[in-house]
Amino acid sequence: MPIYKSTTARNAACGAIVNLIDTGAPTPGYVNIYAAGGSTIIASINFSGIPAFEGTPVDGVVQISGLIGSNAINNGTAGWFSVNDGNGDVVWSGDCGTTSASALVFTDQVIISGAYIQLDVVRFTVPE
Repeated sequence: MPIYKSTTARNAACGAIVNLIDTGAPTPGYVNIYAAGGSTIIASINFSGIPAFEGTPVDGVVQISGLIGSNAINNGTAGWFSVNDGNGDVVWSGDCGTTSASALVFTDQVIISGAYIQLDVVRFTVPE
């Protein structure tokens, strides 16, 4: 039998998880984008400050709606990503793709070293 969470519980969980990015961190957290099938970091993109996510979760969702970006440091096809706190600990991770079925969506997953990688929206969702 599935477990369902109330909106209040989803919002509390969402806020607590994204706050882990900032907890005890001397510097802002960041997003690492990794090459498919490997551990090569293609790009590392810093959040603009602490807190990384501002605002209150609504219906279990909180997001950054601002531009954050960085130049790619390696060539590769984006396969997965991690959101890390300022100490380098992974808070969550997921797959990269070109459809909304992926956790991090790209127009084109092929990334060339030196190219500017921009994340328009970073969203975290706690499902029902």
